[in-house]
Amino acid sequence: MAHVTTWTLPIGQASFTPITLPDGNNRTVYFACQSGGLVGALETETGKAQTWAVPHDYWLPEQNAGTIWGLAAHKGHIWVSLENRLVRFTPGTGAQPALVSSFFSGETSLQTSPFPNVKSLALDGNGLLWFACDAHPLGPNAGSIGCFDPAKNRTTFWDLPATIGRTPCVWVVADIWPEADSRGVWFTVTQTNNGTADAFLAHVEVASDQLACWSPAQPAQPYGGGLVGDAPVNPANVWFVVDAGVYRLDVAANAVSRYDPPPRYAFTPQKIAVGPQGHIWVGQNTGLLTQVASGPGTPLAFVRLTTTLTRKTAQGGLTEAIARPTQYHVPFTSTTVAPQHPRHSQFLDYVMPLPSGNGVGVVAIDPTKTPAKIWFSQLAGQTIGVMTL
Repeated sequence: MAHVTTWTLPIGQASFTPITLPDGNNRTVYFACQSGGLVGALETETGKAQTWAVPHDYWLPEQNAGTIWGLAAHKGHIWVSLENRLVRFTPGTGAQPALVSSFFSGETSLQTSPFPNVKSLALDGNGLLWFACDAHPLGPNAGSIGCFDPAKNRTTFWDLPATIGRTPCVWVVADIWPEADSRGVWFTVTQTNNGTADAFLAHVEVASDQLACWSPAQPAQPYGGGLVGDAPVNPANVWFVVDAGVYRLDVAANAVSRYDPPPRYAFTPQKIAVGPQGHIWVGQNTGLLTQVASGPGTPLAFVRLTTTLTRKTAQGGLTEAIARPTQYHVPFTSTTVAPQHPRHSQFLDYVMPLPSGNGVGVVAIDPTKTPAKIWFSQLAGQTIGVMTL
């Protein structure tokens, strides 16, 4: 049996709620309401919560007002990505307002911004923020990968190539995972401009500016999802989600394996995390948290393509504002769940206590903690939870 604790946040209906792992003595989990323009913090030990709204001036007229795409937290700062900028919230004490700092803020249009459509966001071990930019129909490139240094307010970035492999590329990055030592970044790809991807996994090596892409041997239309390495630095394996499958790249052997779900099993994977014993945990649209055992998979035929990118730098703009908090008390509920007997030796399901029809979005695990705690958020709603094995 596993123990599940959930908190339902008073933030209205959210299309997606990114979360971070707990931080500090109060086990604070940071969250963002993707469709509501809210950033928040929940003290899981006390149930105290507060939210701050992104200042109205930080949205562009051509943007989807109120859309937050990525979330990260570092040393008490909360970072979110909007469509053309990074925003940092520095919470005040108690009811004091948060200082809100906006970077990349000199542009007034996505057409002229060097970083249009800032989507995925992740921190590395040196406090650098890695992000991906989708291509914009009127923008300057086919997509880009960037690394922002908050201490220097400077961005290093690489425009992704307009052509690689079989077809022209307009990159739509699904998720991003930087190595902790800032030497490289991995990302998954949803599609190119014509729906046929020439890469479902890619890596940029910082020292050489080399882009490596792993592509299916046969043209495909993958829908990329989460990814994670099995170690913070120099991972032996990189796990990733594409369509209804979990894949593993053995980095040293340059071999890709697929982990097929059981027959007649509706596998709808979203985010992915590595847990104790190297097992993989996957959140599903169907409300399941699924463990995939890290044994041998089915070898997959693929093509590895490489090219050298051009490194660029940009100095960031900076504007500041304040955001006053709205404070709440959020009660928790607890229950136990039993694993469903697997129909396949490598898959084990836990049904999360979420409203019917709601899926599990983000999955986050600290593999050093005992007992193992798998944090998750509701894919379309207001619930944050943790399952303790």
